[in-house]
Amino acid sequence: MKKEPIYSISIDNLLNNAVIYKIQDDVLYIEDLNHFAEITEKVTKEDVVGQKLLDVFPLAKDSGLYDIVWKVYKTGHGEALKFELYHDNHISGWRENYISKLDTDLIMTVYRDFSVQQNFEIMDLEEKIKEKKRKKEIENHLELINRYVMISETDLEGNITHASQAFCDVIGYSKEELLGKNHRILRCKEVDPKVFETLWKTILADQIWEGELKSRSKEGIPYWAFVTISPKRDAKGEKVGYTAIRQNITAKKMYETFSMTDGLTGISNRRYFDEVFQSLVNIAKRENRLVSLLMLDADNFKQYNDLYGHSAGDEVLVKIAKAMKKRFQRGGDYCFRLGGEEFCVLTISKSKEVFYTLAEQLKNDIEALAIPHQHNNASAFVTVSMGALSQEAVKVNDIKTLYQEVDVLLYRAKGKGRNQIVYM
Repeated sequence: MKKEPIYSISIDNLLNNAVIYKIQDDVLYIEDLNHFAEITEKVTKEDVVGQKLLDVFPLAKDSGLYDIVWKVYKTGHGEALKFELYHDNHISGWRENYISKLDTDLIMTVYRDFSVQQNFEIMDLEEKIKEKKRKKEIENHLELINRYVMISETDLEGNITHASQAFCDVIGYSKEELLGKNHRILRCKEVDPKVFETLWKTILADQIWEGELKSRSKEGIPYWAFVTISPKRDAKGEKVGYTAIRQNITAKKMYETFSMTDGLTGISNRRYFDEVFQSLVNIAKRENRLVSLLMLDADNFKQYNDLYGHSAGDEVLVKIAKAMKKRFQRGGDYCFRLGGEEFCVLTISKSKEVFYTLAEQLKNDIEALAIPHQHNNASAFVTVSMGALSQEAVKVNDIKTLYQEVDVLLYRAKGKGRNQIVYM
């Protein structure tokens, strides 16, 4: 019976892979290997024992194993080695080796295959790299949003909890100045309170509100924005506040203002009258109110220009416009210069009496300016004649018909001696 070497019994009892190499004529041969090594390398003892190491495992050279075995053989000192095996440029196996010298011509390597562990570590590392890249991309996107998108967030009471840098740049406040403050500090007094009533009614119903809003910066400079306000929710779905995204439309509104403003008086022109008319009628219909139109014309204005000069005449027109805006200054009141010395006021009213009272007061305001007018047969001062009509919105068919009806009333006032109002 063939006697087994002592080391064979030892390596078969090991719970790791083990291979014995023999040095003969300066060549490394495989002397023995245990059962675990057979399974790992998918070989049998019969196939490899007695074979040259590099003939059986050519990768031993490139992996560094071959050189380490020779080093241990020459020095007698054990060495550790980790290496990876490749197949078609893909990692197929990882080995962690400990090489030691057994005898004058025998070297043993004990190793474990940790391919699964290592590949998981690689996958985990790759995923971490990807996650870091995704996080960086998100951070870059958030920074771009912070710098170029006007965003603010509030709690349920409207107190500011976040403001983007773009928003701060436009309104002139720093983030520190805004946080904790109520959004009311940005309101413009010129905005109709009903706009904010509608806004809050919408968002309190968990709906999205959109619209144009005029606000003022820290320095009091007005700016316009198209605003979208939507509910903000936490991870549980509970509403915790509101998010407002703004698009700065100040330049657009300035252009509209210039194109729809009378250059002399600063009030709206005929073009804007034609544009706003239908919108105002629709509002009056929804609120079941009256559409009210007042037309006024400076009395004997040609004679005034002939006597006092056109420059003085322009000053009169400016003063009439100021008186109109002072008397009709509610959010839904619109004052226009239609051309020459002809003006009008368009508004919605709860009653004819309220509108007609305001019209009468405006007529008296203009005469009270006490601008001398020698050729005015109705007064010693500049006066106006007026035509006024207040009608249920559902009965208003079109702007042309309403305009013509009021124009007739105006000329009746002139025919009756000027400096008076004819109502319908």
